[in-house]
Amino acid sequence: MRRLIAVLIVSLLFASGLSWQSGGYAQQTPEAEATATISEWRSVLDAVEAGLADTEISDTDLALMRDRLDGVRSDVRKWITELTVELEAVQKEMQAFGPAPAEGQEPEPEAVAVQRQELQGQLNEISGHIKEAELLIGRIAVDLSKLGELRRSRFTEKVFQRGMSPLSPSIWRLALPEMRSISASVTGSTVRFVSSDTFKQRLAGSIYALLAAILAAVVLVWPVQRWTLKKFGRDPSIQRPTFMQSLRATLVVGVARAFLPTVAVGLVYLAALSGGLLGDAGKSFAQALFLGVVLFTWSVAFFRASLSPANPGWRIVPIPSKLARAVQSVVIALALAFSVDIVLSEVIVSYSARLAVTALRDFVLAAFVILILANLLLRQQIWAPEDTSEPPRWRWLRLMLSTGLMVVLMAGAAGYVAFARFIATQIVMTGGLVLVVLVLNRLGREFISHALSEETWIGESLRDKLRMDDESASRSEFWIGLGYDTVLALLGLVIAAFIWGADYKDVADWTYQLLFGLKIGNFTFSLVSVFTAILLFVGLVLATRIVQHVLAEKVLTQTQMDKGTRHSIRIGIGYIGIILAALVGISALGLDLSKLAIVAGALSVGIGFGLQNVVNNFVSGLILLVERPVKVGDWIVVGDKQGYVKRIKVRATEIQTFDRASVFVPNSHLISESVTNWTYADKMGRVIIPVGVAYGTDSGKVMEALLKIAKDHSEVLRDPGPAAVFRGFGDSALNFELRCFLKDVERTISVTSDLCVEIDNAFRDLGIEIPFPQQDVYVRQFVPASKS
Repeated sequence: MRRLIAVLIVSLLFASGLSWQSGGYAQQTPEAEATATISEWRSVLDAVEAGLADTEISDTDLALMRDRLDGVRSDVRKWITELTVELEAVQKEMQAFGPAPAEGQEPEPEAVAVQRQELQGQLNEISGHIKEAELLIGRIAVDLSKLGELRRSRFTEKVFQRGMSPLSPSIWRLALPEMRSISASVTGSTVRFVSSDTFKQRLAGSIYALLAAILAAVVLVWPVQRWTLKKFGRDPSIQRPTFMQSLRATLVVGVARAFLPTVAVGLVYLAALSGGLLGDAGKSFAQALFLGVVLFTWSVAFFRASLSPANPGWRIVPIPSKLARAVQSVVIALALAFSVDIVLSEVIVSYSARLAVTALRDFVLAAFVILILANLLLRQQIWAPEDTSEPPRWRWLRLMLSTGLMVVLMAGAAGYVAFARFIATQIVMTGGLVLVVLVLNRLGREFISHALSEETWIGESLRDKLRMDDESASRSEFWIGLGYDTVLALLGLVIAAFIWGADYKDVADWTYQLLFGLKIGNFTFSLVSVFTAILLFVGLVLATRIVQHVLAEKVLTQTQMDKGTRHSIRIGIGYIGIILAALVGISALGLDLSKLAIVAGALSVGIGFGLQNVVNNFVSGLILLVERPVKVGDWIVVGDKQGYVKRIKVRATEIQTFDRASVFVPNSHLISESVTNWTYADKMGRVIIPVGVAYGTDSGKVMEALLKIAKDHSEVLRDPGPAAVFRGFGDSALNFELRCFLKDVERTISVTSDLCVEIDNAFRDLGIEIPFPQQDVYVRQFVPASKS
């Protein structure tokens, strides 16, 4: 122990000496200061390692050493960060000088050579310190590993330590007299204190405060609680409430049945405590009793509120009703058992009870918990939903868990009481954690669905600003929900690790190594950097979508730009935003863009061959956006397909035909092949209607009638005006054409129909015949040859 004390003193001295750097080393050179700092850290590690070699070191001393190692490691990491910044600054200065002249070349100026030599010395010095610090980090990791292994071995030894069997008569012979003695002591001390004049005087002085507290407790527990539940709780008239209604009612019921009784008991406790009615010995007992009441009240209240056994429609945890009622009974029993255990633990500690009493208390609690849980698992009828059968795998899982619980119970009966108590307690706490995680999962999923639903104002706003349809909203809901579930599961695992005995510092180390500790070559893989890069990328993409929406709906609509130009600007901003988001995300990952460019250049040949068509279509899409031979809203003809351009995407352009079908044409086809664009410059177009009349009709009369019909139509332009043309002589008719220009070529079909109807009516009135094809057939009679 003397050696241990000396080691700890040395550790404390060196640890506190780290704070002297700003004062004691103020007059030293940076190199001397760095050397002294590293020497101090090494001395602290030497002292800790000497302490770890002592087999009699206590758990308190181990915790102190752990704190010391954590402090040194934090300082070393901070120092490495500072040195890395200095190293990068020196490297940039070295790069500014360029490479040194090669042998045989003209030497550089002496001043430049001297400065280059100084910078190289600083570079070597800083690099050396960083390597020394990294060696210290490795040494600390080894020491922490040894320390953790020692603590885990002690914990395991403590949990699996075997004592007397709680079923042995000898342990009962030791425990029963002790329990009777403790009971008599508690009763006697309580009676003596209550009968004393001091208690009576204190009671007389605080009677009004105590009565007021009791009255306030009764009011809170009865009328206030009833009014709260009736006003804000579950509405019996609503059979199928929404999840938000169920959640609000669950919170109200839980608070009303947990918080109000807790406040009521707390008022009475504080009134008795402030009046001195508890006495010195009764304070700790009353405090334990208050904690037990709080544990029981909150556990039962919120589990009942969440499970809602009597109102299945208001249940926020999707489990069968039979199971909900069974779980409620189990929760009440377990909460009562652990509340009683809190009070008994305080009594045992206060009266320094023998180990036999503690062992019996632990075994009784463990046996009670295990039997309650095993009974819940073995009741097959409560696990299957109504009118369904339980899957075989769940049945086998329940049997395996029940068997495991019974093994733990038998281990406790064999003398491994600490092990049985530990397992039983942790199982109950883990079950509570699982239920909390399920509730939070349901709550988060419902909130995500609510935020993206088109039936809510926030969902409608998000869909409108981000231009999301039902499919994209459903996809976003899936991925956001998956991310939420992942984060929730990780948090649950961390809390479960704490429940099962993990030290918070060990968990912090594991988390740090997971987030920052994976180093691949010169690149350090960091989950924090990955999440940051993802958040930055997604955030910038969302910001780009919002900017696109504002421009498209608020700004560009106030200009005289046509729809196609506005679409090109919006798409171009989208491309720029995605490229910037990708560059920012790559930078956040810590990747060097210059090295990435080299890799991309090396892969460009292979990618060019493998993705030639994709790249061709992408570049063609950019050309379409810049030159705009085809714009959104144009009426185009490509091959045998024609329709309106709906979207110009990265790979292809979507054309909606007049039959409302979507045709996707690769962008390269629109650049390399002939495309007819009816609305490229403007929407003006020409309509040609061929007309045939019978031979013998007055051609001038026909042309006059056609011109009059065209001029009378409101959608036919006056400049250029319509024209009637005599095209020639057909097989069955005189062929004419009516040619006229329309302001909107998209009205071609409608105007053509109107003109044809008017031509038919006018020709009927004028007696002009529209012939149908005729053919004269001459039959040549066959005269048979005469017989000779």
